[in-house]
Amino acid sequence: MYSLAHRLISALQSMAMPMTQAVFPRASLLFATDPNKAWILMRRVVTLILPSVGLASVVVALFAPELVALVGGTHYAAAATDLRIMAVVPVIIAAGALPAQIIIVARGLTARLLRIYVWVGLGNLVLLPMLVLQYSDQGAAMSLMAAEVVVTVLMVRLACNRDRSDDKTSPPPGAAP
Repeated sequence: MYSLAHRLISALQSMAMPMTQAVFPRASLLFATDPNKAWILMRRVVTLILPSVGLASVVVALFAPELVALVGGTHYAAAATDLRIMAVVPVIIAAGALPAQIIIVARGLTARLLRIYVWVGLGNLVLLPMLVLQYSDQGAAMSLMAAEVVVTVLMVRLACNRDRSDDKTSPPPGAAP
């Protein structure tokens, strides 16, 4: 059940990928040369991506039983609940994780990004079995949603953090602002 729902959510998530991949080179250049313009670009990207992904997520949640029946057949009807739980994941990723990831990579903070993924992954390894034992496949969907929320919050926090001690785009210590 979870696998079918996850494949449908992955397809929805991929909607935002072409735009973020297209924007990445420009954003990287702007973060190196004009960070203010880079932040403006990131806001524009979010305002373009978020409404379409949000609308698509709402449609997926509303029509989850029909989508599951169409893709997996009637014997996968229970996957509709998993799909509805996970429908918020593409919105979370479009709103925060994709822009944050672009900003983090452009600012040279990939070591911190890796730490976020490792710690959230380890936390999910603890949470997942408990939720699956309690809620079966819906627990796995809840675990995915929780992990994506935590990753996004941490990435947004890192991307917007003004302490840029290891940021390649920040001025060297002692330099005038």
